[in-house]
Amino acid sequence: MAVYLIDYENVHADGLRGIENLTEPDSIYIFYTKNHCSLTFELYEKLVACQAKINLHEVSMCLKIGDPIKNALDMQLIMFTGYLIGTKQASEIYIISKDKDFLLGTEFYKKYIHDEAITLQIIPDIASINLNIDNLEQQHLQEYNNLVTSLQETMENENMISIVKQLDSESSDSFVEQEKKNANTQCQEIINIIFDNNIDQKTATEIFEIITNSNTLNKLHSEIANYYNNTQKSNAVYQKIKPHFETLRMLINQEKNFDIEYQDTIKNILGNNIDKKTLTEIGEIIKKSNTLVELHNALVKYYRNTEKIKITYQKLKPEFESLHKLAKKF
Repeated sequence: MAVYLIDYENVHADGLRGIENLTEPDSIYIFYTKNHCSLTFELYEKLVACQAKINLHEVSMCLKIGDPIKNALDMQLIMFTGYLIGTKQASEIYIISKDKDFLLGTEFYKKYIHDEAITLQIIPDIASINLNIDNLEQQHLQEYNNLVTSLQETMENENMISIVKQLDSESSDSFVEQEKKNANTQCQEIINIIFDNNIDQKTATEIFEIITNSNTLNKLHSEIANYYNNTQKSNAVYQKIKPHFETLRMLINQEKNFDIEYQDTIKNILGNNIDKKTLTEIGEIIKKSNTLVELHNALVKYYRNTEKIKITYQKLKPEFESLHKLAKKF
């Protein structure tokens, strides 16, 4: 379940962009003051139509006796955030605000009370949920292994069990190589497993395309809703995919990310003015060359221009060993 804490005093109606993509398990808490409580008819319609649970919290700006307190709403919102973390009522908590003061709260959370089971982010509106996480390779590999374990416990189809066990038995390096070779195939196999093999090939392919084109959970939910055009069905499918979304996205993007990293490394050595075709060819030459002699001979065949051969070879020579290892790894 995701909880959205709206600093209405700061973001106003703009912070609720994307509210139409939320689902029934989600909750919205709108924190507002008497001085900032205006509501447009358009926003009212969106609130009424929203599937998430809406909660309105009017907060005090001062104590019973005394002047208004600076950042009064922020203090009460962050207090409620701490309550949600402590009671573990939500796995995802999003503070909707452009106020950078909240960063102090998230930094404190990361340093002293971080919980792997709870995501805490500050975003300017609901539509801006950012799924990017530091140390993606390690985290996604762990998520993949966790997914394999959970699927093994629930699958009854012996063929699927064999496939997943084979993937799980590979080492980290083998996992990387296997990802590159057939990441899309693995992703489609996992989709079949998630749906207990009770999904036709056409629908599985469509779901695969939807995941490929969705870089956020909001986008995923929207695309599934458009495909099924049936609220109950689309919500059921979304809930099945949601826990495995990041792992599936990792599988889809793995090969693309490998190629980008490898080619960017070569580009940094040879210069940004190198065209894409040449960059790809040089990458293949490095990958196939086991020695500097082989590298030089391959460059001679490719360029047939003494000056270009000399310049390219001299640039690649000091970095050849590390480039070759990188190419073999990917």
